[in-house]
Amino acid sequence: WPLASTLLCGDHLITRCRDLGIQAVLYDPMAPHGLLVAHALRVPCVSLVTYPGMGSLAGLMKDEQRLRFAMETREEYGQRIKERFDVDMQDQMLSRRQYFASENFITTSDDLV
Repeated sequence: WPLASTLLCGDHLITRCRDLGIQAVLYDPMAPHGLLVAHALRVPCVSLVTYPGMGSLAGLMKDEQRLRFAMETREEYGQRIKERFDVDMQDQMLSRRQYFASENFITTSDDLV
């Protein structure tokens, strides 16, 4: 569970990145760790993702019951992350399975289908 692992290792990640003096975060949006670090350190961030072909997630995103379950499961973790790190990720708890920044590089390739 990406959100649970964020609670477990978030302090270490934030401290390590602060010690390294990072100025920006590029991260995989399938895990929220990079987004957390960027928000906690107040540095810019960009998510990088490649989808296997146009519309590859269309069926997955139509299952309302599954999306609702995912949102409800994530809600508690989102609240705990806010309390512990003072980073609000509530906008990430809606219907997505990715944790996107306000800026994203998204690519696709027919060869991945």
